[in-house]
Amino acid sequence: MRSDQRIHAPRLRMSRDGLTYDGAGPADRDPEGFLWPQVIGPETGRYLYADVNPVKQRLAMQSPHRLLCQVGMGPATRTDAGVLWLVPKATGTAQDPVHPRWPEIRTTEPPVCAFHAPHAARGCKRMRRFGYGAFFVREAELVAVEGTVYRPSPAGGIHVFKGAMCELDPSDEEEQPESTVDPRFMLARHLVRQLRGMTPVDLSDPDLYLNAVPCNQEAG
Repeated sequence: MRSDQRIHAPRLRMSRDGLTYDGAGPADRDPEGFLWPQVIGPETGRYLYADVNPVKQRLAMQSPHRLLCQVGMGPATRTDAGVLWLVPKATGTAQDPVHPRWPEIRTTEPPVCAFHAPHAARGCKRMRRFGYGAFFVREAELVAVEGTVYRPSPAGGIHVFKGAMCELDPSDEEEQPESTVDPRFMLARHLVRQLRGMTPVDLSDPDLYLNAVPCNQEAG
């Protein structure tokens, strides 16, 4: 997100068909039925690495064949070993506990290109404070959508569940009627990919930057 941008937050409306808001168009609902917010304002000002632009996060993560760099929004660096990813280490809090299988975790962080990788690492306050790892990732399966779920309550109000997770392919064992998320009633915020097959990368290795150019630089 840039400092001159903000997430548009109009009043949501709920019907039997799901959530919507004034000005929502076909592009704001994905093929799975999830409604996404809009971002308004010019792409100017300083980068706010802690504030994820949901529109660009979705664009960067949605296609397995064209994963995009989280900084430049051009193609992420891809080699025979996989796609370049920066994986933040956990903060160790109850909301973000240390994962025993790190770095093979679920992430909402899009990948990076080699040129912008150092910029992303320096610009992210969490990575500077708690550390991170750089990896070529061989497999990054799209597994879930994270967002806020709205459900009618028996008393006539609305229950709001922030940070809810909707599994895109839940197993029969995990699927429970009380916890199943209906995509129509979620305001999506992040796509989630499961990282597997990691090869460590040293960002100080000059070989990583051979022929590296900004991913958003026009060919010419």
